[in-house]
Amino acid sequence: DGIRPPSFKGALRFWWRALNWGRFYLESGGNETAALRSMHAAEVHLFGGSAEQGGQGIFQLSLGQQNIRVGKISGKCIWQSYLMGQGLWHFRDGCLRPAVLSGEITARLLFRPKSADDDIESVKNALYCLGTLGGLGSRSRKGFGSLSLISSNKLNSVPKNSGEFKTFVANIIGSIPQQNALPTFSAFSSWSRIEISMTGSDAWDLLGAGGKELQMYRSYGRNSGGVHKVNGLPAEQNFSEDHDLIRNAAAGTCPNELPQRAVFGLPHNYFFSSDNAKVDIAPSANKRTRRASPLLMHVHAFPDGTFGLIHTLLPAKFLPEGDPVEFKAKKLTQCRTTNTEVDWEVIHEYLSRYQARSVIY
Repeated sequence: DGIRPPSFKGALRFWWRALNWGRFYLESGGNETAALRSMHAAEVHLFGGSAEQGGQGIFQLSLGQQNIRVGKISGKCIWQSYLMGQGLWHFRDGCLRPAVLSGEITARLLFRPKSADDDIESVKNALYCLGTLGGLGSRSRKGFGSLSLISSNKLNSVPKNSGEFKTFVANIIGSIPQQNALPTFSAFSSWSRIEISMTGSDAWDLLGAGGKELQMYRSYGRNSGGVHKVNGLPAEQNFSEDHDLIRNAAAGTCPNELPQRAVFGLPHNYFFSSDNAKVDIAPSANKRTRRASPLLMHVHAFPDGTFGLIHTLLPAKFLPEGDPVEFKAKKLTQCRTTNTEVDWEVIHEYLSRYQARSVIY
């Protein structure tokens, strides 16, 4: 039924953290705990917190909405459905929930008198990142709910095409202090990567093209007449070792490492149609049962009528040290591993599949 200010402000906080972690980390001399504490205090100052933390932030946010169109996604979803995942898509019933299909938002940020210029600039940059790399709602890291910046009273012009987009984003990200340590959470660092992977004339088709590349890269395929296929195409089977690892887990052998594809995020749910065996993999620390994908997909609408598929990779510590990951299967009992090292090259190889990609960062 529309987009609410708390959701929008929450997304702003995410991009502010992503942009500013490196600065606080370096100022603390590489002390993560000190960096997190000082960063939290700065975030509360800007965005607000509980009464005990300091109350209101330095600006008020209001949203105006025009032509918001809500409904169920219909039509072809062969590859887009892979990005939706279980919970949003069913092979028989299609899309399970209504969505904001299109519309325009005006976000107005009214700052308190005497707000520091640096504070205002840092919030503005978070706003511009949200409007060029981010989105709102379910599966926003998979391109759904993408927001595209189309105008700003603080800019002479917004990016009108992919070339101007590259310059605009690079100017924001390029000012971030470089630090080589993996961030504690999803944030920009020397490990990050931003690219325009593809361009096209239709946003939905572009999202489907991204879904196709991801599914073909990651999927082992289903056996059909002796040949493993993915949506009718021959499976690439790039991760046959993952298949064997999970097959053994289904048979009762507890793994002591994660599948390679775990770097894309957890949980993972596996199903073997040959014998209906199931294996579920998820973090099992208290109140921490997920690990969001470090790879963000965004579909950007350029004013010239074209669209860009943008990928932003934000490597960070995969899980806190010592946090276990649990494997669940019918023949497994108390199967956990604290060996949660991941190989970031798995995602870099995926991004390199896009032959026409254009590097931003």
